[in-house]
Amino acid sequence: MARHRVLQTHSISSPLDAQLQALADADVHCLWKEADPQAFLAAHGAEFEAVAAHVRFGCPAQTMAALPKLRAICSFGAGFDKIDMEQARARGIQVANTPDVLNGCVADLAMGLVIDVARGLSVTDRFVRAGGWAAGGQRPLMTRVHGKKLGLLGFGGIGQAVARRAAGFDMEVRYNTRRPVEGSAFTHVPDLLALAAWCDFLVVACVGGPATHHLVSAAVLDALGPQGIVVNIARGSVIDE
Repeated sequence: MARHRVLQTHSISSPLDAQLQALADADVHCLWKEADPQAFLAAHGAEFEAVAAHVRFGCPAQTMAALPKLRAICSFGAGFDKIDMEQARARGIQVANTPDVLNGCVADLAMGLVIDVARGLSVTDRFVRAGGWAAGGQRPLMTRVHGKKLGLLGFGGIGQAVARRAAGFDMEVRYNTRRPVEGSAFTHVPDLLALAAWCDFLVVACVGGPATHHLVSAAVLDALGPQGIVVNIARGSVIDE
């Protein structure tokens, strides 16, 4: 039986790279090791049936177009924004990802960042290490987290995990999505500007891609106000910096 030919576009991690190379029923070729990846694709693209991709780089249109026999893209990560999904649908290419695996870890990080910025933990750490405390310097008291208002832009698995953690800090939580999430006890706010005007913390937890590009606009930031805090655990493209 012929072995499947798989193109790994970028390194994922050393252990996973080794596991891919050890697959019994597939030959995995490391595109990123080629001196001229585009020349390699032009010469050998027709040999590959599948792509193993890192979510950071995905599988863009140019790469997919160079693989006429492509049947599947397996992405290490949850996002699809670096994969040409329109081309994948048109060509009947199956796309697989790793959803929900890191929801809890990302939600933990979000709450850690909320606390860090609100209480000034990282700034104060740098202040102390630089000798500011020993020299008699002072740091402002900053602001509390418990009892504050937290707004979520996006309310998928990660957003809901953040909401549960925020509720444990006695925070009032509301969220913005196109439509309410069925069965959720948290309040849905259909207008993002209204959510930003209401909350003390805006946690961005939506998908990336063209549909959410600069969704957090200057108007949203103005509504949040100068004392508001934004924590972005989504793609950088969501915020108009």
